[in-house]
Amino acid sequence: MVKIIKRFIPESQIRQRPGFYMNPQFITIHNTANDSKGADAEMHSRYLLNGASGRYTSWHFTVDDEVIYQHLPIDEAGWHAGDGENGPGNRKSIGIEICENANGDFQKAVANAQWLVRKLMKEHSICIDNVVPHKHWSGKNCPHLLLNVWSTFIDGIKEDEQQVVDRNEQVKSHEIENDDDDLIIDGKWGPKTTRKAQKHFGTKVDGEISGQPVNFSTKNIPSVEFGEGGSDLIEAMQIWAKTPVDRILTDPSRLIEYMQERWKMLIVDKRVSFPSEVVKEFQRRLNEGNL
Repeated sequence: MVKIIKRFIPESQIRQRPGFYMNPQFITIHNTANDSKGADAEMHSRYLLNGASGRYTSWHFTVDDEVIYQHLPIDEAGWHAGDGENGPGNRKSIGIEICENANGDFQKAVANAQWLVRKLMKEHSICIDNVVPHKHWSGKNCPHLLLNVWSTFIDGIKEDEQQVVDRNEQVKSHEIENDDDDLIIDGKWGPKTTRKAQKHFGTKVDGEISGQPVNFSTKNIPSVEFGEGGSDLIEAMQIWAKTPVDRILTDPSRLIEYMQERWKMLIVDKRVSFPSEVVKEFQRRLNEGNL
């Protein structure tokens, strides 16, 4: 659960709080387009409370990697969609801005936004098809950091975090009970697959892929440990694949793309699903010692 701080724009600021009643039917996602250090949710709250430089602009929530600020009641419209005074984006959608400040963790901010979207969908009976990017209403290139991975963002909303934890723990428990030499070709990248890969690449063997960001692919790898610093195994695999070395699995991932192309997979989507065809091939080749 992420803390939500309510700091509503005063009703007297009619340029930012028009006061139109709204029965929300959509959720619109934005990026703040401000990567300055300190441009977090609290700063954007102050910006709106201080009158937004006189602009006709407002939205309902700003999300960063630690907290969420709410600026408008859910049943009031804001000016965020760019489709006019009576446009459905402004008059029927909840606006969510995701921070991209340089001193924040953008992937964590995205995960917090996905949590908020799930919460709002449940509370207001909004379907997943009505979660849309700002571009849907006005054509603006927003949210600019998510448009190229929009399907990944939506997939992250669909799956509840606790379901991911429970599923991954089940994989770990099953592998402990079946800890023989060969991997089961099931497409589930658990600790046993990681240990086999660590032995192959000559890194520390502990069954964990440490220091990874939260994204669609890493949530589908039960042996991932979320955090910072990256993984020796991922570094070794990136060197093997001759892709940029940053020690983390991004989504989409150049490393996964390399594996899919090298092994002539039918689908090259640069990501790890659960279960995953590219992980099945990885497991098969680890058993054979032939990556």
